[in-house]
Amino acid sequence: MMSKNEKKSLSRVIREFLSEKFSKQVVKAKEDSVRSIIGIGNGDGTAVAREHDRFLYAKRKKR
Repeated sequence: MMSKNEKKSLSRVIREFLSEKFSKQVVKAKEDSVRSIIGIGNGDGTAVAREHDRFLYAKRKKR
């Protein structure tokens, strides 16, 4: 068993493994694909962000 060979508790081995595994997956802000879409839209200056529910859930007119 790995924890006996290294004289560590199993919980410590698990914590170290998870820490090592997930620390490599941290994405820098510059590389974040979500950030790449910021600013691609155009607007007319209306308060869409503040009143987004009104625009998303408003009853639509029948065509």
